[in-house]
Parts: sequence; C-alpha cells; structure tokens
Amino acid sequence: MTLSKELAQLKDTYIEVYEQLRKEMRWTDKKIVMMVASVYVTSDRELDIHRYVKLCETIKKDAGLFSYLKSPLRYSVAAMLDSSFEDPFGAFNEMMNVYKSMIHYGFNRSQFTYLAAVAMIQNNPRKSEYKEKVQRAVEIHQLMKKEHPFLTSNDDYPLAVLLSKREVETETLIGQVEHIYRSLDQNGFRKGNHLQFLSHMLSLDEAHTADELVERTISASIALKASDVSFKSMLYPESGLLVFLENEENQIRKIEDFKQALDLEGPFKWQKDMNVKVAVNILVSHQLQESTTIKTGVFTTLETIMQAQQVATLAGVSAATAAASSGDGGGGGQ
Repeated sequence: MTLSKELAQLKDTYIEVYEQLRKEMRWTDKKIVMMVASVYVTSDRELDIHRYVKLCETIKKDAGLFSYLKSPLRYSVAAMLDSSFEDPFGAFNEMMNVYKSMIHYGFNRSQFTYLAAVAMIQNNPRKSEYKEKVQRAVEIHQLMKKEHPFLTSNDDYPLAVLLSKREVETETLIGQVEHIYRSLDQNGFRKGNHLQFLSHMLSLDEAHTADELVERTISASIALKASDVSFKSMLYPESGLLVFLENEENQIRKIEDFKQALDLEGPFKWQKDMNVKVAVNILVSHQLQESTTIKTGVFTTLETIMQAQQVATLAGVSAATAAASSGDGGGGGQ
C-alpha cells in the first residue's frame, strides 16, 4: 500500500495538526484530538494553536459553574467556531445567545444543545432568522420524537438544526426521513440510532429523490463491505458521505489506503474505527475542494452533509468522554 503524493501530503498535514493539538490536550481523550485535527484539515482555516488554546480557555472561563463547556466538549466547540469564523470569540458569544434561545423554545440543557447552537450560527449568518430557525428546529425534533420516541433524544438536536434549513414543510421532510429509514432497514441496515442519524443526514440532500438516495447508500455499503474496512453501524454516517463521491469504487480504495496508513502510525494504531471516520472526512472534503463538476447548490448541500458527519462524530466522542469522566460537565448551568 503506497499513498499517492497528494494523499501522503494530506496525511502528513493531519499528523502535524494532531501533534500540535496533542501537546495542548495531553489529558484529553485521543478520539477528540483526532476529530478536532480533522476539522482543521478539512477547513480553509489553518490551525493557529495559540488562538485555539486561548479560545478554549475563554469558553471554559465564561461558562457557568456546572456547564458542559467545563468538560472536554469545549475543545470540539472551539474547533467548530475557530475553523468557521474570522472572529471565533465573537461567534462564541453569538452561539451562547442562540443556545439560550434554544432552551427557551424547548430544547433541554445538554452538550448536544451547544453543538446545535454552533451549527445554527454556521448555517444561518443572519441574526434576524435565528428565532424562526430555532422554533423550526424544535418542531422538527418533536416530529422526530413522535416517529421514534425511544430513539430520539438530545443527541438529535444538531441534525434537527441542519434539517431546519430545508425549505419544505416539516411533515414532508419527516416523511422523507422515514421513507429512507424504512427502506434501508429492509435492505440490511440495522435499526437504531445510527440508522436514524443516516436517514436524517441523507435528507439534507435536495438534489436526489429519497429512492435514489437509498439506492446510492446501498451501493456505497456494498462497496465498503467488499473493502478491508470493517463496515459497522457506527460507520453509517460515513456511508452516507460516500453516496456523493464521484468514481465511488476508486475513492473507497483511496479511503482504504489512507485508513491503513493511519493504522501504521503510532498514535493511531489502536484507533482503527476512528481512522476510518477521519479518512472519509478528509478525502471527501478534498474531493469537494478539487471537483470542478459539482454545481454550486449541490456543493453547499454536500458541505452541510459533511458538517453533519463531523458534528455527529464530535458529539459522540464528547458524550463518551463525559460519561467516562467523574464530575465532568454536570450540565446544569449555561
């Protein structure tokens, strides 16, 4: 297995960013550091480690005594803000205003609410729209819960926010989500949180019908299963991203090579599942940046879908870290 010059450069950039972050986050779960590094590699904004550390410290200092932002969640929030805004400190203040609005209109206080607030300001830069979008996101989440009362919880807040961008009736949108969910379940995908997330993620796309999305997802899953990648339900979001790749089989081979290259690196040798997520994240982003055939509207949709995958992974590793830590992120304050 030999990486192309292009992929080798991407891998080297990722490792360099990871090592800078690891020095500052040495007591943090390695999965969080890995995902934060991939956020920078896939963004147009280079890591300025001093600015990033200062932002993390500001978030921790300004958070309430029992806030989830006292926990390692702040590293994920800081990365999302720092990689998306010229003034990430101002964006943090705006995020907190949106967070309070979300609590006011019905979301619970949780680490996922903070990530949802970041997603809101990333995708809706006009402040005048925040109230309307927050209310729509709450309505979408309530309809999600109506369909799947035992699966839907706070961790679906970020996807509800991203889905609130769709300019269709909420009932129509949820109908599409359910059609995708049921169709994939009938074609070998396992029911549960990961499949629900995948169906939400695919519904962000406006360029294809629900049946086309199902067909493409099944095709991507078959190609993944034929590779050396161990296809698990936790990788459903990644199969959703692969749906939109050009020359799918060739791209999966590249992902396989990139993942295997990461497996051989000391810091990542025991992180094989996370290496798949990072490989898909970086290579899909790279193809989007390099492609000259993707139309502007589709490109914007794919960026949102990729953001959904990043948010899901950041939320997942942050939640796991918080659960494993005693007393971290008690969750009551702002």
